[in-house]
Amino acid sequence: MIRKLSLTAAAVVLAASPVLAADTYVIDKSHSEAGFQVRHLMGKVRGHFNDYAGTLTVDPAKPESASVEFTIKAATIDTANETRDYRSIVGIVKTNRVSSEEEVTVILPPCA
Repeated sequence: MIRKLSLTAAAVVLAASPVLAADTYVIDKSHSEAGFQVRHLMGKVRGHFNDYAGTLTVDPAKPESASVEFTIKAATIDTANETRDYRSIVGIVKTNRVSSEEEVTVILPPCA
């Protein structure tokens, strides 16, 4: 009797629970950084973006279908050099055909 009751309770719980869906994770800005490093002349330039957002979507049943969406605001680049920052913003704007106030979004398709 107890075994039958336990199996019935388990069946009800499984039937009531939602079908496994994709999980979406949001980048926590307090624990992350949108940083970069590039070669320039004889050295390397490091910098970061102050305004960014992103998500990672993963379906536990199909991990190969995972996707990433990452958005930065071009005007928030910071390389600790205002002249270089301005030139970098101009480069981002020309490359991505956006204004300096617009956001640049990168969407990585599923791995499959």
